[in-house]
Amino acid sequence: MTDPPPDPRSKDVPFSFVFGGVFLSAVVILVAWVVWKPRSAPADPPPPKVEQIDPPDLIASKPAPTRWAAQGPVQVVHDEEAPVPREIPRVPTPQSEVDVARLLIQAHEVVFGSPPNDQRLSVAWAQIALEHGRGRDIECNNFGNIIMPDNGAGDFYVLKATERTRKNAKARLEKWEQVNMKFRAYRTPLDGAVAYWKLIKDQYTDALAYFDQGNGFLAGRRLAEAGYMTAEAQPYASGMGSLQQEFFVRVQPSLH
Repeated sequence: MTDPPPDPRSKDVPFSFVFGGVFLSAVVILVAWVVWKPRSAPADPPPPKVEQIDPPDLIASKPAPTRWAAQGPVQVVHDEEAPVPREIPRVPTPQSEVDVARLLIQAHEVVFGSPPNDQRLSVAWAQIALEHGRGRDIECNNFGNIIMPDNGAGDFYVLKATERTRKNAKARLEKWEQVNMKFRAYRTPLDGAVAYWKLIKDQYTDALAYFDQGNGFLAGRRLAEAGYMTAEAQPYASGMGSLQQEFFVRVQPSLH
């Protein structure tokens, strides 16, 4: 016969049965606690950083940031071309022979960065002297009778003159015609002299080589061939060659 199960109330209950029951109870309690335990809520995001703004009265009391200005005098440059063409009255602005040379020296330093040598200066002076009666007939500070182009801008004056026209610089001179010629006008004599050197440098570079050789005659021929003037090339070149010699005799000694 099979033995009957032990009575729990009996003091003779086996130890293994008691320990197993206790262990099973502990497992049940642990599982229940894990299930019951509340999950921790996610951490709140950090508050946005708010830039501190001072009240208006405090802002007004703060010093403004320092701004450093450029040191030294401000250089004023007269632009030879204004935004729009403007006709001004034709005004005489004569210069002496020596002053013409001095202005050419100063203007050369502006354009080229250094004074001209005597040969270059002598040819330039000869041309200005030929164009303006040795400086007496300069008008509106225009050195060299620089013409205002049809599409040009800036100040100009008008001169009625009788000229022999031609289609381009290399074309033959045609009949004489009376025309209204526009010449550039400049604010100061130095502005006019600077414009003269710029014109020679930018548009008559080939002639400038003869300036440096001190050959007024060939410089005049080259200027005529390039269309600087409407006059006949031979008389113009001869006049420049003659006046160049006068420069060394009558003008150069007064410059030193």
